[in-house]
Amino acid sequence: MNRFYIYILILLIPTITISQLTVVNPGLEGIPGQGITPDPWQNCMPFGFYVAGYGDYATPDTQPNIPPVYEIVLPPSEGDSYIGFGQIIPYNGIAGLTEFQEGFSQELSSPMIANNCPYIFTIDLANGLTPDPWNDVLYGIQTTIGEVKVFGGFDVCSEAELLWESGPITNSEWVTYTVEFIPSDNYTHILFACFKAEKDAACGYVLADNITPIINTPPTSNAGFNQEVCENETYLNANTPNENELGTWTVISGNGELLDANNPNTFVSNLSIGDNTFQWTVEADCSDQISTSEVTINLTALSYPNAGQNQQLCENETYLNANNPNEDEIGIWTIISGDANIENINNPNTLVTNLSEGENIFSWSLYSILCDTLTDLVTIDYIISNPYSNAGENMKVCDEQTELNANDPSSNESGIWSVVSGSGIFESPTDANTLVSDLSIGENTFEWTVSDACE
Repeated sequence: MNRFYIYILILLIPTITISQLTVVNPGLEGIPGQGITPDPWQNCMPFGFYVAGYGDYATPDTQPNIPPVYEIVLPPSEGDSYIGFGQIIPYNGIAGLTEFQEGFSQELSSPMIANNCPYIFTIDLANGLTPDPWNDVLYGIQTTIGEVKVFGGFDVCSEAELLWESGPITNSEWVTYTVEFIPSDNYTHILFACFKAEKDAACGYVLADNITPIINTPPTSNAGFNQEVCENETYLNANTPNENELGTWTVISGNGELLDANNPNTFVSNLSIGDNTFQWTVEADCSDQISTSEVTINLTALSYPNAGQNQQLCENETYLNANNPNEDEIGIWTIISGDANIENINNPNTLVTNLSEGENIFSWSLYSILCDTLTDLVTIDYIISNPYSNAGENMKVCDEQTELNANDPSSNESGIWSVVSGSGIFESPTDANTLVSDLSIGENTFEWTVSDACE
């Protein structure tokens, strides 16, 4: 019995995954009560000695309390409670304590990765301004604006590196702040600390709630604004990718030749008339998310004006016959030479009256806000009919040929010789002074007829 074996080789190809870091109790849910920090968050900062009622650490407060503590009554942005924490300098409420600063810290679910990839998360913050949060009568301290600083470290309450700072938190209602940073080391712990925002103030107090997971910053794609163009080429205007990101243009519909598909501001040519849609895709080394957005370039076809056929008239009025404008265009008649009354300058088939004698030249222009103005001309020749004919003096000749001597027609007239009696061959029948040959003996009678377009 023959046996055949097949071997399947599985290749492990590394893939990019989002590094998500989490904390326990991100909603900061706890038991309301003065000096109680929600578990498992750890109190920061240390006093350096034991203080009755506080222990070794200053303690952020679970808010809001019923009845209110420090008159904090703002409802939570998420869940049932949140943290209030502050900084007081100098502090004379406890003997030997010159500074009272609060913070809360915890070990992350996994260490940060210091690979030049940015991290991002959000936290809801509000200021904790109250009429008397720190017992103004007892301590003489009035609360002012505070700010939050986020630190990374290798232990609870460690301040190894300042990762982010909010700046003064002036909003009295909840606002979601975006925290973005690039750590310089693989920190295992995170710390949120309050600092007074005003240099000369004694106190700052901040409220915090709803911390989202810490993830690598996903890429962002913005293909730019839609465009309307008259030429079949333009420049695209997408956002510039960050370091460790790559952006790529692709044609979704229509047509376009991209000079550099990875350039956010690339030149694109050979656009089709109508809509041409392009997609800007941004990928990041630090994230497996892909961000896309689209932009539409609308190429408007230029209309070429046609003012119609030239005309010769015996009346001093007529209708013009130009082509119709497109939907987004306006047509305009103007007089280039001569004179006339135009009934409607925007009507391609308008009536014109009171034409001047001779050539009257009109231009038909198509105009759009977006594109250039193009123009075509038409000539209307108004003839006042008054032809005159003079065949010249009678002649007696001895030769069988002679030259005739009629009057020359005017510019709008034409003349022609014809034989009435006898015989003769005209060298040029329309020439007033043509040579006539092959005359017969005796009388030869010729007629010179002058006419115009009307008579």
